[in-house]
Amino acid sequence: MLRARSAFRSVPGARPGWPTGSCAGCGTSPRCGGGFIDGAIASDGLELFGVDELGLDKVDRAILATLCGRFGGQPVGLTTLAQCVGEETDTIEDAYEPFLLQSGLIQRTSRGRVATPRAWAHLGLERPASAADAMNTPPLF
Repeated sequence: MLRARSAFRSVPGARPGWPTGSCAGCGTSPRCGGGFIDGAIASDGLELFGVDELGLDKVDRAILATLCGRFGGQPVGLTTLAQCVGEETDTIEDAYEPFLLQSGLIQRTSRGRVATPRAWAHLGLERPASAADAMNTPPLF
C-alpha cells in the first residue's frame, strides 16, 4: 500500500528542511516497505501511474486506440497521429514509437503506422478485414 505524505514523521534532532524522516508504518525508511520495494509495492506504484501489464501508459494506449478505433486499422501518418493524441510528432517518434515497435504493437509502413494483431488483442478489439490488408504493406524497417 502506498502511503500519503502525512505518514512520515520527522526524526528528533534533524535539521529543519532536510529530507530526513521515517515511515510511520515501519519506522525504518522514508519509503514504505521496510527499506525495500517488493512486487506488491511496485505493482501499486505502476497502477497509480496507469501502467498496464505490457508496460503501456496512458499515451501508449491512446496511440493504439487511435490507430485501431478512429482509423479502423488503416495506415496513419505521424503528423495525423500526433494531432489526434495531442502530442508533438517528435515526442511520439522519439519516446513512444520505439517501445511500441519493439513490443510488436505497431508497424511502420510506407503509408503510415498500423496496429498489429497483438495491439488489437491487447485492447480487446476485433480486427476488421480492412486492417489485415493494411498489414500487407511492406514495413519500412
